[in-house]
Amino acid sequence: MRELRDQANQEAEKAWKKRKGPMAAYWRAVATYARHVAHALSVKASP
Repeated sequence: MRELRDQANQEAEKAWKKRKGPMAAYWRAVATYARHVAHALSVKASP
């Protein structure tokens, strides 16, 4: 999930540089959800 977050952040930066705001927002949301899922999985895995 952390790799997905990094990739989504890179896509967001590319979209922002191309002035494609909606796509940048989409990729930022993907990165955020990936971060939340990764955190939830790591907390659940830790006793």
